[in-house]
Amino acid sequence: MVFKELLNSGRKVLTVEYNPPKGIGIDTNKIDQIRRYIDGVNVTDCPMANLRMNSVSASVLIKQKTNLTPVFNITCRDKNALAVSSELLGAHELGLRNILAVNGDAVMDNFSENIYQINTYGLIDIINKLNQGTDYRGRQIKGKTDFFIGAASNIPKKITIKGIANRLKRKESFGAKFVITQPVYSVESLDCFLAATKDTKMFKIIGLFAPPNLNVARYLDKFVKGINIPSELFNSFEKSKDEKQAGFRFIENLIERIVDRGYMKHIDGIHLMRYDEIFVKNIFDIMDK
Repeated sequence: MVFKELLNSGRKVLTVEYNPPKGIGIDTNKIDQIRRYIDGVNVTDCPMANLRMNSVSASVLIKQKTNLTPVFNITCRDKNALAVSSELLGAHELGLRNILAVNGDAVMDNFSENIYQINTYGLIDIINKLNQGTDYRGRQIKGKTDFFIGAASNIPKKITIKGIANRLKRKESFGAKFVITQPVYSVESLDCFLAATKDTKMFKIIGLFAPPNLNVARYLDKFVKGINIPSELFNSFEKSKDEKQAGFRFIENLIERIVDRGYMKHIDGIHLMRYDEIFVKNIFDIMDK
């Protein structure tokens, strides 16, 4: 089944993130090692505003090489409405159907490079209009696209639940059908996200990122909006002799708590932003309990 059908069937999906190369040459070896465990590959669009192969080309190549379903990202950062619409038509013609609409990390050292003519609501609206057979100006196009539209979400704190809820309901009203979150690091954070999404019908896919070391965890906690690292994870790094494995083990323990407490019935899948073969297998086994 394709990604949309899997979610509609009620099956809990497991997806991973793929950053296209900073140059040429798609390498799918890492994905090939875990393909039997996963249902899709989320292909990023120049994350952190660093040059990489575009997400559409990378997604097509991943689909050809692995036969896995890609979810290609597209950002507001780099293109105006006309360029975005043209890229979307090309992506559809190449067989891509699953898309994650995101704002995109800004170019920080030269703000003039940032486009941002449209925001994420506008981007989702453009995609939805193409699905209805019109362009962003409301003019008829030849045929209709059939994109399955996703959006991203921060993890709210208790005091920001209402704001996140309003943004997600607005994205849903423009046509988003599923949401992938920023990394979750505690059951309490998941509680807040579920409270923010209780009035939406979007499929909920929970993002997880195992920091490779203590310094990365500190950076994420201090500088990345929407990420809150608990002291428990900091303590795990400080006590561990293998920081790489400490991050993976923390996330595995978190998923075990989520499963044991019955939270899986409230979410539709898990998305891993950093992984190796053993980690993916362990998450797969925990989800399959």
